[in-house]
Order: sequence, then structure tokens, then C-alpha cells
Amino acid sequence: MAFLLSIGALVFSVVLVLLLARRAVTLFELTAEGGRVVRVKGRIPPDMLADLEDVFRRASATGQISVRTEGGRPTVHALGLDDGTTQRVRNVVGRFPLARIKAANPLD
Repeated sequence: MAFLLSIGALVFSVVLVLLLARRAVTLFELTAEGGRVVRVKGRIPPDMLADLEDVFRRASATGQISVRTEGGRPTVHALGLDDGTTQRVRNVVGRFPLARIKAANPLD
């Protein structure tokens, strides 16, 4: 019984560490519905947000993006967006250095 509790505690600890580590590398998350940005969580420079709002508005897009640090660079992960809109989002995010994104005020 003690062995099973030890294994359970170990699995729980590993899952918790992985979740916290993933969250630590997420710079911001953004949700758009019908071309309007409805939710932003994390750090994002105001001019990047304005450019992304423009991309979503022009495409009348509905979906989510998550920008994470991978290999020392911001990387876009999109859900529910077409390929063209996703590429335009990548183009906008790619114009901003990682340090500038990290230095932005949080918008939680």
C-alpha cells in the first residue's frame, strides 16, 4: 500500500512539474471570435496586439493562438485558424524580439 502511495505521489509530482514548466514558457494566449479579439492573457506589446487584432478582423477569424518560447524564440501555436491567417499571425509575431514581448506589461 505504501508503495502505491509513493508511486502516486511521484506521478502527481511529475505531472505538476510538467504543467508548471509549460506555463512558464507561454508568453501569451489570445482568443478571437468573428474577427474580434475577445480574450488576451499574458504579456503582449500594445502594437503587436493592434496588429494581431487587424489580422483577425480582416480574416473574420475565430480561433486561438498561444505564443510560447521554444529554442529562445517566440513560436505560434494556432487552433481553429486557416493556414493563411496562421501565417499572417506568425509574420506579426516574428517582427518582435523575444525580449520585447517578455518586457511587455501583463494583460491578465
